[in-house]
Amino acid sequence: MSRLTMPGLTIRTLGQATVLLGGLEPDWHADSARTLLFYLLGHPDGQPHGTIVQALWNPEPGGASVACLRVAVCRLRAALGDPGSVVTDRQRYRLALPVLERADTFQFTRDLHLARRGPPHQRIVAYGRALAHYGGDHLPLEQAEWAQPLRARLCGDAAQAGVELSILLGEDGQPGAALDALATALHRDPLISERWHQDLMIGLAAQDRYAAVEHYRRYVRYLRAEVGDTPMRETTALAQRIKDGLPLDAVGALWDGSGLTSARSSTGNPVPERWGRA
Repeated sequence: MSRLTMPGLTIRTLGQATVLLGGLEPDWHADSARTLLFYLLGHPDGQPHGTIVQALWNPEPGGASVACLRVAVCRLRAALGDPGSVVTDRQRYRLALPVLERADTFQFTRDLHLARRGPPHQRIVAYGRALAHYGGDHLPLEQAEWAQPLRARLCGDAAQAGVELSILLGEDGQPGAALDALATALHRDPLISERWHQDLMIGLAAQDRYAAVEHYRRYVRYLRAEVGDTPMRETTALAQRIKDGLPLDAVGALWDGSGLTSARSSTGNPVPERWGRA
């Protein structure tokens, strides 16, 4: 299928669920066609018809649900205005590449892949471009089980990208931007690593210790509510040190010599070593 057969197609599922063709919502004829599009976005290599039927229709014994899939495929092709928009190959269904390329999930993943190589400045730009696609959770209002794996993976990818961007920005002498990137990453996935919370607390304390303490309190509330746990003693000790207004020049000792979150003390307002200084 030529790329010119998909003029003006826009698919947005990160933080929303929007499909536009030439600036207008396609005529789906039924929700099943739209749902099938969103489902296939998560399986760019395609899925067998039986797997799709099981995921979307949870069928009882019988063949009616197989017919539902065939009808949904026909409606999806009609809605997108091109019979080649959905490819069938040996009882597997997948979206054609020109359709996938119009989706923010595809663009986010593609740009993220590009950001993992090249000189630091190019990587910073590429990470920024990738994260600009990530407007929030994939299909945030979709409660069906089939949407959850891709939602979790993309959220984790965005959080990890934010951490990597934070490191690059710090090494580039942009500690403020590094702090912002790390804070956003930890908001997306608070469980990515407790050490990053420690780093963020140190960085925030260099600017406003009250902000550092407030971040710690939010983290404590999250752990209690979501996993029924409490922070590590090192994190609690760091928070207490910040609350007491004590210098952080010896903070590395709190982490048993790990050195991961060592801080500079030359100015009395240290930031994690990896972030450098403006």
